[in-house]
Amino acid sequence: MSSRGGIILHELSHAVDGTDDVIYGCTAASQLSPADKKRNADSYRCFGLNVYLEWNCVNGPR
Repeated sequence: MSSRGGIILHELSHAVDGTDDVIYGCTAASQLSPADKKRNADSYRCFGLNVYLEWNCVNGPR
């Protein structure tokens, strides 16, 4: 999700939750420890992407 929404989620996680840039990319982020996933800003972007894809937000739930 290289989109404005993804960037906003990433940056808001820095501002609101004090996250860091541990690693970029959803594949790499999925390999982090649970504690590092929580502190990694891109994990929030990946979560948003996963919700979008899982629920197919454009066409409704699968």
